[in-house]
Amino acid sequence: MYLIILAAIGAIVLLPALLMGQSADFLQAAAAFVIEHEGFLAHPKWDNKQYTWGYGTQAPGATGTISQDQAYTDMVAYLQDVYNTLSPLLTVQLSGNQWVALLDFAFNEGPAAAQRLIPDINSGDASVVIAHMKLYNIEGGQISSNLIARRNDESDMWIA
Repeated sequence: MYLIILAAIGAIVLLPALLMGQSADFLQAAAAFVIEHEGFLAHPKWDNKQYTWGYGTQAPGATGTISQDQAYTDMVAYLQDVYNTLSPLLTVQLSGNQWVALLDFAFNEGPAAAQRLIPDINSGDASVVIAHMKLYNIEGGQISSNLIARRNDESDMWIA
């Protein structure tokens, strides 16, 4: 039942992309990829620079509760916004898997970090893109094994 509700919410949130002629499949795949790496938090938690909750979206403060349905809606809306920001900057067409990797990277590191990858992506050299992505492995001033693993997963997705 929960998955049916998530699918319905995802379809409603992704409808604008479908109407614009964009394939929404990679957005749903990106949402699943983010969920796999973020997990769910009903209550805010301090996360390096801000409070986050749900599937890793910014919380309004230190208190409150978010439902899984609302968290999913917020996450997919964020991914759609990032897609809308990055898509016009690309001069090459990305595969669905590359979009999943890029959107997860942007979700985790922020759209500005993802924009710094655009020249590498536009060059068409996957090894350069992957090497640049893997530089983003620092959390709280230290190398993070979790970020190394996430960058590896994104890299695997980029070349899949």
